[in-house]
Amino acid sequence: MKLCGLQMLPASAAMVMAVLGLLEHGSGVEAGAVTTGVPQNPTVPGGECVRMFHSKGDVGCFSLDKDGSRARLVSVTSADAFHHDKLKENSIVLLPDSLFSTENVAKLNGAFIKGLLVYPTSSSSTSFNYESTHPQGKGTVDGVLNPVFGEYAWNPSGRGVMSASLPYPVVEVASEAKAAEFLELARKNERAPVESTFGVVYRGAMAYYFGPAKMDSISCLSFKNIYGNRSPKCLPVGGQSSWGVKGDLSVSKPVVIAMASMDTNAFSHVYAPGANAGASGLVALLAAADALKTIPSSALKKHIVFAAFQGESYGFVGSRRFLSDIQQAKQMPKGCAAPISASTPFGTSHCASPIRSSLAFADLSLDAIDIAIQVDQVAVADMGFFIHPNNPKTSSSESLVDALVNAPSAKGRVQPSTAASAVPPGPLVSFLNDREFGNASLVSAVLSGYDASFPDNYHSRWDTNTSDTAAAANIAQAAQVLAEALFASSAAVPGSELLASIAVNATLVSSLWTCIRTQWNCPLLQAYSKPAVATMNEYLSFTPASAPSFVEPVTLYTSVYSDNRMPTIRLNKSYAVADLADTKWDDAFKVNLYPNAYETFTRAFLASAL
Repeated sequence: MKLCGLQMLPASAAMVMAVLGLLEHGSGVEAGAVTTGVPQNPTVPGGECVRMFHSKGDVGCFSLDKDGSRARLVSVTSADAFHHDKLKENSIVLLPDSLFSTENVAKLNGAFIKGLLVYPTSSSSTSFNYESTHPQGKGTVDGVLNPVFGEYAWNPSGRGVMSASLPYPVVEVASEAKAAEFLELARKNERAPVESTFGVVYRGAMAYYFGPAKMDSISCLSFKNIYGNRSPKCLPVGGQSSWGVKGDLSVSKPVVIAMASMDTNAFSHVYAPGANAGASGLVALLAAADALKTIPSSALKKHIVFAAFQGESYGFVGSRRFLSDIQQAKQMPKGCAAPISASTPFGTSHCASPIRSSLAFADLSLDAIDIAIQVDQVAVADMGFFIHPNNPKTSSSESLVDALVNAPSAKGRVQPSTAASAVPPGPLVSFLNDREFGNASLVSAVLSGYDASFPDNYHSRWDTNTSDTAAAANIAQAAQVLAEALFASSAAVPGSELLASIAVNATLVSSLWTCIRTQWNCPLLQAYSKPAVATMNEYLSFTPASAPSFVEPVTLYTSVYSDNRMPTIRLNKSYAVADLADTKWDDAFKVNLYPNAYETFTRAFLASAL
């Protein structure tokens, strides 16, 4: 169905909530150096590490100095310096990224650390990252949500800094060249005595106050002002997921679901390019959906659902919200106290209490899903592609693995992973977690470009994949394998001539790969999104020139779930509510939702492909 007017769309936007909160903050870094004469105030560009809260505490970086910190600039350039150069006064420490670890910094006198400036060097290696060795597993905030597979160390190169709570601000400097002026000032400070009152001491200034020492997400979100009114001091993390179905869900059939994450993570959210960890899986998913346009739904004995989940790096929130909504749908009308049949840009029905922009999910059931495939990190595939199956020794699982390994386009480059019985972190984990919403016996697998461990640049500023041609070719092949396996798993007549008609558009893959990583307002993304944007603008009475937000440079960090990315009910031009439980629906009311450019495009693309 085309994306136009106020018709129901086969790609439905699903609201995403999170258990982590992020304090509102400004971007960039302020730093200064003071001389005895006219002050010089150079600034260094970079990406800050922010403080994030969960129900038990916090992770990230923060300062307890509300007015910011001014401290002596100190440079640490070797591992030996951590042993013999103890800090003796308040200091802002500059160090190369190769030396940044919680173990190294702990060797300094922590009481005197007022901030860190971490800079890359010409010899910086991508052989490490700051993520946990067990991403979203053992020892992390999300470990409780990954009870079965969290013991596996997918990221042996991880230094675990991102799981720590650091009581001082940290900034990743844009480049070694940008840090050079501060390094020179720090070198000059080496000649100045400690706590010197004579001569010149160059000091830096950093202002990153993110709340009191003891704080958690519950306290932060429920904070009240002096008048007793709720006034949250942080915002939940999340965004808009999208899903679509090839077929008519009103017709009862089993479901095969293909999925990918939309987001990524990094020590500084400013530097979270996520080319491989975030973009590659989504591009492969979208390309597979596009390739299956040649297959009529009547040729399938199963529905094929495509789902792009936002916020997976934080509590698997996209996939968990999707499954939660499906579970609540079983309780209808209890699951929706105020169902509304009214056309919006998001469907022909929605819920006003609790707010759901579409009720299309009510036609889905976890019990109907008999196969699930996640595609993950497929831009880097030097050794080919690997299958990570759930319950690998069952006959059903073996059949799924065979469908992927023996896909016509596999050409010997797809094989089972050597990481036996280990499913990597991602949306599939939510589908398998039967301690919450999932089904532990679900026949499922992850198609990836890694075998037993993630690439070393996982969740780092270096996940940029500069080898565009090779990466795009890998993604296109992964998409082709996925599309063929989906058809083989759902075709009414296996091995039919229709299989030969499935062809991934390599040019489309290359363009999507470039746009999603570098420019969300590129012509291709705008072309797909234009009808959806026009419909939203007309429905919400926005000016025709209004457009979804985008970020430059692109970061695939999901960001905070606020303002237009959170669905509300707009009662008039100046008043919106988060729940309409006690008010009767009026046709003048509007579902107020305006996702960012990335999310708008993803939904529009699925709508056009299915």
